[in-house]
Amino acid sequence: MGEKMIKGQVGRRAFDASEAPEPAASKHQKRVEKRLSAIGLKTLRPGMHLDGNGLYLVVQESGARSWILRTTVRSHRRDIGLGGLNDVPLVDAREEAARLRSRARKGEDILESRRIENRVIPTFKEVALIYHAEISKTFDSDKHKHNWLRSVEQYIFPVFGAKMVDAVHGANVLRAISPILD
Repeated sequence: MGEKMIKGQVGRRAFDASEAPEPAASKHQKRVEKRLSAIGLKTLRPGMHLDGNGLYLVVQESGARSWILRTTVRSHRRDIGLGGLNDVPLVDAREEAARLRSRARKGEDILESRRIENRVIPTFKEVALIYHAEISKTFDSDKHKHNWLRSVEQYIFPVFGAKMVDAVHGANVLRAISPILD
């Protein structure tokens, strides 16, 4: 027995390093994740298939396949769509997932950022025409209806009609109505 002895006993006998019992699996140990292979993606059955680091391929009963990233953003679990398998290959899905996880770790709410990026902000002219269609129902005459719209077309639209409504400021309004006030 030329091996190094460890102080300890199992029952009443001493044990050496080769006989040491295996440590119990800790509940905090990371599990080994089996990554998906690009070749087998088309043959997976319906369900959620983990690639690793929160990236899943979701296979529907219909056969549709799409990527989602399951991550935590500001203490809330979020499932973030990355696109369909036909549009986003495995390598691109992994890269995008890594990029989004990094943004989430910095505290960015990725879904809220997407909503802001994708929202459609109308121009002032679009909103004014919709408003005119609604308010003109309350006008007493067709002449009043015509004059109201004509004034807006003459004074307001040339100054900031093409601006998005969230970009219109008081200075724009003053510049538009200053010819009327003079």
